[in-house]
Amino acid sequence: MSLDREEILRRFAAWLDSVLGAEDPPQGLPAELLSSVMAEPQAVNDGRSDLYSMWAAVTALTQEVRLQGRSFKQLSESLAPIATLAPQLPQMHREAQEGARREMLD
Repeated sequence: MSLDREEILRRFAAWLDSVLGAEDPPQGLPAELLSSVMAEPQAVNDGRSDLYSMWAAVTALTQEVRLQGRSFKQLSESLAPIATLAPQLPQMHREAQEGARREMLD
């Protein structure tokens, strides 16, 4: 059985439509934003791009990676004190149980 390019693309498009049709929209997006994205016609791309567009995309991606890195570092630094408590948790749990037992017996 030999499938030509158009048949493969047709089958893939049908499969993609069925998968995306059953998927719920992402949570947390405003309805007007989602509707504008869904209604917006896609730009025709003939496979070429100019150097400026590519440079702008790479620059934007670089900035996004930096922002994500900073956010992760801040998250890591803010959670570091909690991580130091992890080895102490079993002892703290035992002490809390002993205290509760003493209160129950008194």
